[in-house]
Amino acid sequence: MKLQQLGLTEKEAMTAHMANPTGFGDEEEVMMAYKHPEVIGHWPPRYIIGKTRGQPVEGKTHGNGLVDIRLFEVECDWTYSNPTGLYNLSLPDKTVKTSSYGYMTTSYKKYKLDQAQAQGVEMPDLITKPMINHKQSGPVLLKVVFDDNSLKFESKI
Repeated sequence: MKLQQLGLTEKEAMTAHMANPTGFGDEEEVMMAYKHPEVIGHWPPRYIIGKTRGQPVEGKTHGNGLVDIRLFEVECDWTYSNPTGLYNLSLPDKTVKTSSYGYMTTSYKKYKLDQAQAQGVEMPDLITKPMINHKQSGPVLLKVVFDDNSLKFESKI
């Protein structure tokens, strides 16, 4: 475990979380930080937000007559992020540009195959947690709408 690489506050947050988990049943299964040698350790967990589901739901409205602020919850697909620096093991099929012109790309599988061939070893088993298999859905984004009612009134100087 790479706890020595964490700052003190991150260690405390991680310890508190492990003592009282959030209740997400698949967190231990899907989040690969501190378990996979290529995944960059990060705390708190990072997420990948996917497609939206349905329409935004208005939550709260605040205003003073001149400016109104409306808050909306947006339901989306999401999963835990497993970044390696160049790739993300939650999105293993996502390609990365290998040239500045953008026409040459490579996937994580091709990258690992090239790496194994260069070292003269057998292709290792790839351990990934694709979003397509491990996604969840819930209200994850907050949309903020500002209505400026002061523009409706004529101002005189």
